[in-house]
Order: sequence, then structure tokens, then C-alpha cells
Amino acid sequence: MRRLPILLALLAVTCAVVPATAVQAKVAVGIADNKSDMFTDPRFQALKLKHVRVMVPYDALHDLALRTWLDGWMAGAKANHQTPLVTFDRSRKRTSHNPSAAQMATSLKAVRERYPFVKEFATWNEANINKKPETVARWWLAMRKACPTCTILGADLLDRNNVGTWAQRFVKAAKRTPKVWGLHNYTDANT
Repeated sequence: MRRLPILLALLAVTCAVVPATAVQAKVAVGIADNKSDMFTDPRFQALKLKHVRVMVPYDALHDLALRTWLDGWMAGAKANHQTPLVTFDRSRKRTSHNPSAAQMATSLKAVRERYPFVKEFATWNEANINKKPETVARWWLAMRKACPTCTILGADLLDRNNVGTWAQRFVKAAKRTPKVWGLHNYTDANT
């Protein structure tokens, strides 16, 4: 089994029992909040986290209001020496919930051009809820090609019963295993 670092983008962190046969993975813990005032909040600062996540509509830079909001969020991340993870999500304007692989690659390039310090991306937020792994695998491959020096998560996954089978289908479709996955452990943390 390969070593797979996992980037956790979550508010609550829990401990999990790992079978003795599992390979230890490097884990980075971060927090997700789409409000830029998070960076000046003393509670956030007391956590001393270095990883932050923002969920961005894949076409956000084509909308003045969203671009302005993202500029503020990125300025806060940069000023506080945070490592941002950009997770793409559905458009707020378009009716189609599935962009093409080319659109995802273009979105990544646009974010990199506007915010060159951003080097970590996730294909889709909680993709195992309502996205086909084959679709997300195409996005992941296109994003990797668009920025070979970036860290591209296979997906941000929610800790649901389908997480293992969903990830297996993703790997089969991509014909390779991502080095990094995102895990939201909300179910585990809340129950």
C-alpha cells in the first residue's frame, strides 16, 4: 500500500483507531471558513493552524462580487502566513452542476494567476455525496496537467459509508492513485 498524506479541511478533529496493517500517513489539519474575518478572530489565532480551506465556485473569478470576496479572503490568508487550499464547488450562476475538465483546468490557472502563492487545490467539495467518481477523476487529471507543481487533492470526501468504494472507483477511472485526499470527518466528530 502506498503512503497517502491526507489534508483535513475541517472544524473538528477526532482521533481514529487505525488497523495495525494500515500505513501511517502524514496528516495536515486545517480549518475551513469562507469568511475573511476568521483571520483576525482571536479564537482562530489561538489554534495556531497553518492550513486553511476556502470553498470557491469554479467560475468565481468571472463574477465581480465573488472575485472581490475571494480577494479579501486570500489577502487574509497571505497576511497571516496561512497555506490556503482552494476547493472548487458548483457555480452560483450556471444551471449545470458539472463543469468540463477544461473548465476546471481553466479555473485553476485563473486562481494561480491571480494568487500565485496558492498551490493546493481540491477537485470538488464532498464529491462522494453527489458526484460520479469518473467525472471527478477527469477533473483531477486535467487540474494536475494544468499545474504539475501544485498539490491537487483527488477530492474532499465526507466520511460516509461510500467513501471507500467511491475512492476505489475514482482510482480505477483515473488509472492512478492520488497522493493526497481531503477528508471531512463531520459524521465521526458529531456522532
